[in-house]
Amino acid sequence: SGITENDIAPVVGPNPVTNELYINLTPTGEKAEYSIYNIYGIKVASGFIENGRKVLKTDTFASGLYFLVLKDNQKESVVKFIKR
Repeated sequence: SGITENDIAPVVGPNPVTNELYINLTPTGEKAEYSIYNIYGIKVASGFIENGRKVLKTDTFASGLYFLVLKDNQKESVVKFIKR
């Protein structure tokens, strides 16, 4: 559906990721909830992003495709990433 002005605009990288995934939300300082799902729809991680930044440890994730779902009060964004 693309990003609209009401969506969270995350900058996520590196992609593909090996050990750490960096998430930066815009506008800076935003707070959001995150969930990460594997290709089978199983939630493998979740938590909160404070102050618009988060470093997620991905070294225990199996290799493959994942979906990062970010939500705040009214907005949602989904980002695909690959774990090597």
